[in-house]
Amino acid sequence: MLQSSIYPKAYGVPSEYFFVIKFMFEPTPDLEETIKLTNIHLDINDRVKDNVKPVDRKLNKNEGILLNRSSEIKQHNILIYLENLKASVTGYIEYEFLDSSKNEGV
Repeated sequence: MLQSSIYPKAYGVPSEYFFVIKFMFEPTPDLEETIKLTNIHLDINDRVKDNVKPVDRKLNKNEGILLNRSSEIKQHNILIYLENLKASVTGYIEYEFLDSSKNEGV
């Protein structure tokens, strides 16, 4: 996670509350099938306020991010507002195999 110096001025808050979460997707040689990354889900847990803010980011509705063993590194950035630097961020990435036989029963 990187602190951002760029933020929408209309928000009217200091830039130190905006962060960029950078996702780097690098395929491994053992990736046998082409996969499509479709969604990034984050849970931002503000330990001081004791609440969890969910964030869902759909990745390109039509294509998603496609990865196979010969793909170059791909990245996706999310600009996020956090008031508390002690917040923890967890989450997962949803994906699907483009080979329809892998998706059966999932």
